[in-house]
Amino acid sequence: MVFKPTEDELAKLVKQLRAADSREEGRIILDEHCKTVTQLKLLGKHLHIPVYMYKKKLELKERIIQATIGHRIDSMVIQNHKWDD
Repeated sequence: MVFKPTEDELAKLVKQLRAADSREEGRIILDEHCKTVTQLKLLGKHLHIPVYMYKKKLELKERIIQATIGHRIDSMVIQNHKWDD
């Protein structure tokens, strides 16, 4: 039987992911909490990610990481980049 997280558990997991300092930390969090593709898809749906597009566990993980951590990290890099004139 596959453990199905509640909405509260998904919200806590999203909060953990958004607080992560790196993509690698996000991968560790996902490895601890989402053992199956089904669990990753539930988390993806909670994040409003079109999960039907992703069949493989790794693809789902990377998309979830990008949606929660990656965008923030990318934005920080862009904002802090010193453009050479």
